[in-house]
Amino acid sequence: MIMHSLGVRQAWALVLFGSAVIVALALVTYKTSDTGWMNITYPEREQTRNLLGPSGAWFADMCFSLFGYFALALPLLLGCAGVAQMLGKSSYLKWRLPLAFVVVWCSGTLLCSLHFPNFIPLPVSTGGLLGVQIAKLTLVHVSLEAVTLLAVFLFAWGLSLLLGFSWMWIAETSG
Repeated sequence: MIMHSLGVRQAWALVLFGSAVIVALALVTYKTSDTGWMNITYPEREQTRNLLGPSGAWFADMCFSLFGYFALALPLLLGCAGVAQMLGKSSYLKWRLPLAFVVVWCSGTLLCSLHFPNFIPLPVSTGGLLGVQIAKLTLVHVSLEAVTLLAVFLFAWGLSLLLGFSWMWIAETSG
């Protein structure tokens, strides 16, 4: 199969690493005053200060609105996918990736929404719209402590599926 050739894997890895850098630049240079998804201003009135221009400002505003602080994990996730592609482990991740991504993303935004203070002004919340909605759905039926414990468990489980490591191996090797 053509996807297993070294050149194609390296090309995809470079695309993923480049995407990680571009997304990181857009997110790190985010300013709430820039025109974006939740903040619509006219370009004539104020200059966009995002390093990637209006498109980067819009993308960063959308990511922070939907996912809160957890949007900063997106470049890391793209970088990990690039490493997996470079090492040829993409076939290992094929069936686990969508499940692990959804579990890690939802539990991460929930934890951010429940427990992170607002250090920088964000459009919605520290967990974004996704974290707020999951928190609303779960806190109606279960206590804060139980939701936190479940979210931490799901985050750890999804992370081990996503990155392909064993928590037992970590426990045994760390002593």
